[in-house]
Order: sequence, then structure tokens, then C-alpha cells
Amino acid sequence: MPKVVIFAGFNGTVISTLKTQLTPAPFYLSVCNAENPQAVFEKSFGKYNESFDYSKDIINTLMRPDTVKFFHAMLADPDVKINIISKTKKKYIKALFLYQGFTEAEIKRLSFSKPEKNAESIQKLVTTDTKRVVILDTNADNRQTMQQSVSEKKPGVEIIAPAEKAGEFKWSEYQAALSYISTATEKIAELKDLNIGALKVKAISSVNELVALQNDPNQQRILREQCENQFQQSTESEEKMRLFVSNLIIQIEVKKEQQEKEKRVQAEIKKQELIELLAIKQDEATHPQRVKLLKKGKKIIEKLVTLEDPEARDYLRESHLATLRSLGNIKDLENHVETLKETLRLKIIVASRKQNIDSLREKKEELGSQQAKPKDIASQEAKKKEMDALRTQGKQLIRELFIYEQDEYKGNFIQIQTGILNKMQTLDTLTAHVTSLESALETAKKEAPPKPKKSWFENVSSMFSSSAETAQPAQTESKSVAKSAGKPNSTGNAK
Repeated sequence: MPKVVIFAGFNGTVISTLKTQLTPAPFYLSVCNAENPQAVFEKSFGKYNESFDYSKDIINTLMRPDTVKFFHAMLADPDVKINIISKTKKKYIKALFLYQGFTEAEIKRLSFSKPEKNAESIQKLVTTDTKRVVILDTNADNRQTMQQSVSEKKPGVEIIAPAEKAGEFKWSEYQAALSYISTATEKIAELKDLNIGALKVKAISSVNELVALQNDPNQQRILREQCENQFQQSTESEEKMRLFVSNLIIQIEVKKEQQEKEKRVQAEIKKQELIELLAIKQDEATHPQRVKLLKKGKKIIEKLVTLEDPEARDYLRESHLATLRSLGNIKDLENHVETLKETLRLKIIVASRKQNIDSLREKKEELGSQQAKPKDIASQEAKKKEMDALRTQGKQLIRELFIYEQDEYKGNFIQIQTGILNKMQTLDTLTAHVTSLESALETAKKEAPPKPKKSWFENVSSMFSSSAETAQPAQTESKSVAKSAGKPNSTGNAK
């Protein structure tokens, strides 16, 4: 059974073109109606190979190079299952994959479903063996609904669901992340047959490897101390040592992936710098005025992006630079540089005004807080005391309810219910919650008498035996009590 399940939308995700733009197009219709769809692709775009020329006219119709690499890598991994979600005809999607170099065997590993059948697909594909679910879709509502369905099917499973716009999915990053997950999974699987002695040896070598991956000596020292403390705590049992080593393996693979990503980024930066340097050298010889304008434009762009949101700076910088480089006419370049200069001036004015407004607002709020009426302060303190009293009462009710709870749901009962109680931030919701706990306790007392108390020794023994078993997920426990109490569970409106 797959350990990683990927749900990927087609239009806007696998390809950049949205369904509303693709399905009415004559090309789409000709592929769907053709006896030989490959001939239609080749007639329109030519033969596909590794050195395929992606032009602006067709880039959104086909899969991008990094998308192709991602699917080749994932389809080669037996622990990964991919489900394509789309109303686009399956014939067209398969024809596209076949045209872009995928074999029939690879395409057979794909499954397909329509958006309205997402819940059924999740029920079918997400199993007890599933460790991670990846949801790649431009539609925010689809992502949210699917995340909820996955959490209900397997609570606690890791979900990766990036919010990206059409054509902006970072396929190479997803591929690298899922590749290290597969590597870590294989290494962890090798631990199951090792005894405590072999696990200790593996733990020591893994600690040394993880520490060596840190660049800062101070970080190395702190990490080694933390690992040594965890090692000592894990020597109590073979299971604890196996879990400790598994966590070390995951940390090592994550760190390696981070370093590889940094290397790729630096290599790409150096490559771009070299291309720009060669272009500048060439331009200096033939177009000295153009070079001067480009340098001036770049300086303005650097100042301009510092005024933008930090997360958007890289994208905006590349966008501005691409526009700047695309202008071959000197007059157009001069006009664009002047436009950038004016934009920068206006941005500085807006930023300055915003700063002044924020400063005035802060002063007003500070003055208002200083002039708060003593009556309001007294009212707030009284309200706080009342809420503290309700929380104390609620905790007492939870401890009493624990006696009547079924054994299979006891687990972290008190911890979960106390957490829900502490999340109540208003007096009304807290009062309603405590009232529901009182009602639940009254019902429990009527339905079943309290179980006889166990001895101290029996309680301790049961705690140790239960810790060795797989506990029910926290959400299931919460739902069990929520059902008996007639109140929202921890994922509902209790916040």
C-alpha cells in the first residue's frame, strides 16, 4: 500500500492553462476526437525530446520541464500513488503524458477522478499505511475540503497542501522533499530487526552524522548535548531506542535536503550572474548606452523591492528584471527606467504616509489605554475572576467524568478536555461549555455507576501497558466525549 498519496489537479496545476481556457480550444477538441492523438500533438508542437523548445505560445498547454521530472520520479517510486483530479477528458490527459515521454507502464500507475468524487477517492487511496498526503490544487475550497476529508479518514497524517496560483507550483521542491521522505522511510524500515545493542551503535553513528552536518560549532555543541540526553532516556527499552534512531534518521535526511536545496539555489544564482556578465560584456562593446540604462534600472529595482512584502520580493525582482532585459529599443528602455524611478518615488511617499498613520494610531491607542476608566478595569478584573472560577469548576467536572468514560477512550481524556476548556476565550462560551459538562456528568451518573477505583499499583501498571499500545487518535477521543456531552468537538466551534 502507498506510503505517500498525491492528489493533483490537472488544469492550472499539472498544466498552467485553466479548464475554461483549454476545453473550448480547437486543439483540445481535435485531440479528444482524433484516432491518433499523438499525431495531433506532433503536428502542433513537433517531436518531443529532452531539448524540446518551450515557447511562450505553448508553455501553458504542456507540462513544464520540472513537472515532467516530478512525475517521472514519483511514478518510479512504488511507495507513491498519484491521483489526477479533473473534469478534463481522461483521453486528453493520457495523450499529453504519452506525448511528453511517459511510458504506457507509467501512465497505468496514474488514477483519475472528478472533483465531485474527491471524498470517495480519499476513502479509497488513503489507508493505514499512508504516512503523508500531498494536495496540489489551485482551488482553495477544494484544498480545504480534501484536507478535512483526509484528516477524518486518518487523523494525524501529515498533509502537504501548498497554496499556489496556476503555473507557480514548485515541482522541483516537492520532488526533493518527497525523495528524502522515501530515503528516510527505507532506512527506518531497516531498524525493525535490530536488537538494543545494534540500535545503540546506530544511534551513536547517527548522532555523529547529524552533528557533522551543522555548520556552526556552537550549534554542534548544543545539538550533541541534546542528543546525548535523549540517548540516555531511550536506553530504557528497545522500542524507545528504535524511535530515537528513527527521529535521528529523519533529521539527517531533512538537513541533507536543505543543504542540497541551498547548493541548487547558489548554482542557479551563479549561472544567472554568469549569463548576465556575458550579456553585459557583449553589450558594452556594442551598446554602451543600453548597459548604462540597465545598471540604472537594476539599482532602482533593488530599492523598489525593499518596499514590498518580504515573501514577494524575489518574484517581483525577477519580474522587473525580465521586463527590463526584454526591452531592446533604447527609447523604450529609457522610458521604462523613468517609469521605475517615478514608481519608486510614489512608493516612498506612500510608505512614509503609512508610517506616520501607524505612528499616530499607536499614540492614540496608548493615550486611550492610559485614560481607561477605573470602572472598565474593575469590570474586566471581575470578568477574569468569573472565567477562572468557571475553568476550575470545569476541570473538576472533567476529572469526575473521567471515572465514567469508557476504557478505550480514556487515554489522554483529561488532557484533551482541559485543552478544549482553556481555549474558551469568552464568558458566554465558557459558561455554555461548563453547563454541557454538568449535563454530561449528570447523564453519565444515571446511565452507569462509577467503576470501582483501582489500587495505586493497578493504575501505574495500566498506564505502562497502555503506553505500549497504539493510542486512539486525539480527534477520536475528543469526538467520543463531545458526543456524550452534546457539545462541539475540538475541531469544531469550541474555539
